[in-house]
Amino acid sequence: MKVFDTSALLAFVRREAGAAVVQDSLGLPEDNLVSAVTWAEIVAIAARYQVSIQPLAELVTVVPFGAADAAASQMFLRKDVSLGDRCCLATALSYKVPVVTADGAWTALFGHFVTVEQIR
Repeated sequence: MKVFDTSALLAFVRREAGAAVVQDSLGLPEDNLVSAVTWAEIVAIAARYQVSIQPLAELVTVVPFGAADAAASQMFLRKDVSLGDRCCLATALSYKVPVVTADGAWTALFGHFVTVEQIR
């Protein structure tokens, strides 16, 4: 089981660098977690770039993001970390699973809280 960040999943659907790593990381849909906040971000960005996320929707499970997750997201509060990124990290922390991302800074910044798997 893993949590996937927007950057990783968009790299996968757009066939960018790291897409093969994401593909290798994907398990059964119920093991590929995406927070509701992250999913909203994916939908918005995909619409902006006119990219279909239909295949992706069948590969992931969107999980709720509640009050406890919101409180945990404050652990990741930094001026250079977006709300979506904080929510993704908090979801990985909540489920106690690794997070898959293209964001190269996460390991150094947050590796002591969650396991970070870089796609590139």
